Amino acid sequence: MAFLELKNVRGGYGSLPVLHDLSFEVEEGQTAVILGLNGAGKTTTLLHIAGLMKPWSGSVTFDGTEIHDKDVPKHVESGIVLVPEGRRVFPALTVLKNLRMGAWTKRRKTAFVKERLDLALRYFPRLEERKDQLAGTLSGGEQQMLAIARGLMTEPRLLMIDEASLGLSPVLSQTVFSIVKQINEDGVTVILVEQNTGAVKIADTTLVMEKGGIVFSGTGQEVLESAEMREAYLGAPA
Repeated sequence: MAFLELKNVRGGYGSLPVLHDLSFEVEEGQTAVILGLNGAGKTTTLLHIAGLMKPWSGSVTFDGTEIHDKDVPKHVESGIVLVPEGRRVFPALTVLKNLRMGAWTKRRKTAFVKERLDLALRYFPRLEERKDQLAGTLSGGEQQMLAIARGLMTEPRLLMIDEASLGLSPVLSQTVFSIVKQINEDGVTVILVEQNTGAVKIADTTLVMEKGGIVFSGTGQEVLESAEMREAYLGAPA
């Protein structure tokens, strides 16, 4: 059984359907990249995995347990962490306090929190330099690093990042992708939702979404080499 499996998931907002019998799998230890244009259902997919939305039908299974009917705290306890689009740092708190907020549910475990802080700052040495700086004064790239680092504070088994490269320069985007690759190599399963095709360079599997369903599943190289995929689903010229 796959580490994460979505099977025939239907869901949406109010009476508006977004996901239509969505099915895919992610194996433990992989980095999966979900690509697609705006409105394809990428963020909605992550919200269903994180427990922030309940499917109308179908199932979400994580590490052998169906989780689609469980509350968000249970998802977090299981090791599922979502870094949402837009960074959403606490601007009036320092970098260090933002990171500690990420470990709020385990705040009494002093040794654990220190260990996770040390790890997060090793991944992102720029944050070490700015640990006493207010998060609202960081650059966009630094805030994205902080959002990811905060997501690591609970020791996730599955880390989902929504639009990690949004608003970042090509060089900084590649820096973030490189760090995400290292996080994955250190044992964390990763799902990246992106419109930036540069993310496929670190992907073990690439999924292309359109209208709430998967229209392609394969390697990143297969996506980049397919004129049809690039033009129809990624908004890139053939």
